[in-house]
Amino acid sequence: MGSCLKIPSSEKVYYPHQGLNFEVPPSAKNKIYQLALKYYNLGNYVGALQLFLWLGNYKNSPQYVKLLRKFFKAPSVDSIKGEPTVRVLLGRNFKEVIIGKGRTYKVIFLRDKFLFKGKELKNLHLEIKKTTYLTVVGKNYRRTYPVKGELTFLNKEGENYLILSLPLEEYLKGVLPKEVYPSWPIEALKAQAVAARTYALYNLLKNRNKPYDVDSTTLSQVFGGVSIGKRTTNLAVELTRGQILTYEGNVIYAMYSSNNAPCTHSFKELLKIDLPYLEKVKDIYSLKAPKWVSWERKVPKEVILKKLQKYGFDLIQIRDIKIAKTNGCKRVLWITLEGKYKKITLPVDFFFRYLLRLPSDSFFITGKSGKYITFSGIGFGHGLGMSQWGAYVMAQEGKSYREILSFYYPHTKLEKVYK
Repeated sequence: MGSCLKIPSSEKVYYPHQGLNFEVPPSAKNKIYQLALKYYNLGNYVGALQLFLWLGNYKNSPQYVKLLRKFFKAPSVDSIKGEPTVRVLLGRNFKEVIIGKGRTYKVIFLRDKFLFKGKELKNLHLEIKKTTYLTVVGKNYRRTYPVKGELTFLNKEGENYLILSLPLEEYLKGVLPKEVYPSWPIEALKAQAVAARTYALYNLLKNRNKPYDVDSTTLSQVFGGVSIGKRTTNLAVELTRGQILTYEGNVIYAMYSSNNAPCTHSFKELLKIDLPYLEKVKDIYSLKAPKWVSWERKVPKEVILKKLQKYGFDLIQIRDIKIAKTNGCKRVLWITLEGKYKKITLPVDFFFRYLLRLPSDSFFITGKSGKYITFSGIGFGHGLGMSQWGAYVMAQEGKSYREILSFYYPHTKLEKVYK
């Protein structure tokens, strides 16, 4: 790692490409490093962690050290004193924010200042007492939320942030309808409520020195705003109020994804950090789900080459593509692409998520002749933690939310940490 990193000796660090006779090409190192920094700053910690691991001790990144500490030192339940307030990022580097419908107010960001009602302000705080619609307009996005609570417009280190602060339980009522179907069985919805609450709580306890706790997009968990909850999703939140998952007295990092067939990932195997509650589980339930039990993508070789070249890889053609390593349960860990004079080996998370946007890393290469490469797979998402469609099937079969959570997060305890 390099002596300047000063990681405690008990926190062992490994590099995933050891034993594969592979080194990241010099032309790609800085671009991958910048991508890792980008994901770190956006809160995509798993994506950033895999890229930092892949790079080894390149530049002895201090962000890498912070990531390791984020996972090695889980927050204790003793630090929870009642229902907390969560800070949700609604917009970043936006151009303007429109508040209200009909008669509206605008907050415009211009020359490192917020313009509001004819005043130039470095930062701005607004208390929204009644549910109001708010539209955030960025360079490449436009998102509308119903909001209530404290709005903070923050200008920090050349970036602007729009943050909504609200009670955790109200936040969850805006998450569940965006993450699962309100028509699902109540036990599946309750399992989702506990997982989402635990995930949010872990982040807010670990991010106290950051401007916000969670993003409102898939970088964290999707938040649609206040007062969007359906009767069933609101009930699931209320019936599990204050309940979270813990491991040895600490809040767990409760990851989840859409469909984890045919098995969940092991956090240790994928990212070289031992989180016993995120271990490999054969997911027979996700295999029975009505969605994402199979998929196929046909990708032009030219597209793959262009995307590789964007990140500094100088492969000029693709003669062959092979699965270099799996986790023993059909989830791919490493992909090797062979050109005329060289070959490169990529971690599959970078390959399938960032380059090609494949649905999951559980796939076979079923065609590679001519101009295209065909991927045939199963599942959707990163495969860590609970499978949402697996939870749906388990609830359909009569399993309780406690049984669902115990299956996907082994060795954990369900605790009520506030009333």
